[in-house]
Amino acid sequence: MVASTNIRSQKGVTLIELIIVLALLGIVIAVAWPMIGFSSNVHKTTVREFDMQSDMRLASEQLTQYLRHMTVGTIYTDDQYRPGGVADRADRFNYLALEEENGKTVLVDWRWVEGEGHIKHIIAEPDSDLSYGLSFYKHDMDENVVYFELNGYRPGSNTPVTTVVSEIIGLNSVFIQDFSSPSQPGSVLAYRTTPAPGTETEEIGGDGHIAMVLVLDISNSMDEMMGTGDNRQRRITHLKDKTKGLLNRLSEIDNAKIEVAIIPYATTANGNHQFLDIAERKDDLTAAVNSLQTPGGMAGGTNTGDGLRRAYHLIKQHDANQPDDTEVLYYMLLLMDGNPTFYTVDAFHRDNPGNYITDDRPITYSNGHHWYYGFRNSWSTTRTWYTEWSYFSNMIAGSGQYVPANNVQNSLNYAKHIASTLYANDPHNLDITSYVIGFSDIGAEIDRARELAEGPGASLGGTYYEAADAVALEETFETIVNTFPADLWHIYLPVPGN
Repeated sequence: MVASTNIRSQKGVTLIELIIVLALLGIVIAVAWPMIGFSSNVHKTTVREFDMQSDMRLASEQLTQYLRHMTVGTIYTDDQYRPGGVADRADRFNYLALEEENGKTVLVDWRWVEGEGHIKHIIAEPDSDLSYGLSFYKHDMDENVVYFELNGYRPGSNTPVTTVVSEIIGLNSVFIQDFSSPSQPGSVLAYRTTPAPGTETEEIGGDGHIAMVLVLDISNSMDEMMGTGDNRQRRITHLKDKTKGLLNRLSEIDNAKIEVAIIPYATTANGNHQFLDIAERKDDLTAAVNSLQTPGGMAGGTNTGDGLRRAYHLIKQHDANQPDDTEVLYYMLLLMDGNPTFYTVDAFHRDNPGNYITDDRPITYSNGHHWYYGFRNSWSTTRTWYTEWSYFSNMIAGSGQYVPANNVQNSLNYAKHIASTLYANDPHNLDITSYVIGFSDIGAEIDRARELAEGPGASLGGTYYEAADAVALEETFETIVNTFPADLWHIYLPVPGN
């Protein structure tokens, strides 16, 4: 038996229904497609931003890693680094800078290799289409902290899309020089990670050379007592003890030739002064310190200006004897335990600066040639006294005391004249670094020392320290010596145009 088929009873999709479904599907796709595209763009943007941030983070970490062991550095502008478009790199220094490489801006370290020169290392190359912008700067010129700002730019844009600002505190930094300015930011950093001269035997293209003059007060007031308990000694005893400690400290500085001269002064600074190499003649220098004593009588006044005068001319003579290619760092350390009470003139009109002795000559005088002025109060009457000595037209003027009232000022004026004429306005460009130490526990005795060091008016333009006891003097000596490594590095730092 054959079953019959009823075509009308079969189910199916009509053409109209298919058209409707397709129309609805088209509407859905039309609505969803932009959303799918937007989602894809968001994903791409997120990935790109992530890549940019990764590139920036990597570059920042590399900068920090390379510089955290920096001992010294110099910040340049791009024009200073590439005068005439050609990079000028100094021997023995590494250079961090941005350079173009295969159409990208990359962070490059030009690493110095002895015998090979500067070898280029790419330390950060962006995987994205990012371009770097880099600047180095210092907030405080006295701090050895470098800040860097790393910017990321999209192609064709001058507006950074991401920025990293960080500071680098070098673990061993002793000196960082900044030649940039707000109008010309620094984009290149020359640096070294090797030990600083004066701390290790690291060769840096020639040993450092330091010549230091110790101008030490041995006036009669240095016989006065200072300190308490077992540490109570005469000032001059403390001075000799701590000065020998200073010599020991100087002898420990490696890779630097250290020469020291000692100029004791009282009423004059006469003597056969000379520089001695501490590595070879430390015993002689120690013996010279041990021999220091107060002269007593009128020979034990305080002629600070005469000590400064003799120190300058000793340095001048030393500099004249150096080879042309030798650079010496000169230091003058003046210690005074009282205000000046004598000054040096070569004519009877003692208060005229035109008659101050500023050249290099010994001062001679005799007790047999003296004049007394004014009144005296030290004995039976209420008078004060005033003395001048002269011999062969050289004259020591002053009373050797704080009376009369204008004596200290007259004596200070001579010291300030020497400071201004020979040091602050150095006619021979000796570039002397000056230190003044007021060594007394009685402030009124050294109230002119700071004025002589720092002003106002004519002064050494140096650094002033006050040491009220032997411990403070030792700490002051240590502070001064600790500046030497940075100063030695300053000789060898690359300088734009050199």
